[in-house]
Amino acid sequence: MNDHQLIHQSFFECLIVNKEYTKMMEILKGLRAHLMFTKNV
Repeated sequence: MNDHQLIHQSFFECLIVNKEYTKMMEILKGLRAHLMFTKNV
């Protein structure tokens, strides 16, 4: 595998990690909002 392919591969791996990360952040935000809501009730 040459450098060019390597760069592409790591780029796509970063994208995948980023997607998972944003998904996790959304879940955490939702959980926090849920906790705030239940505390206020």
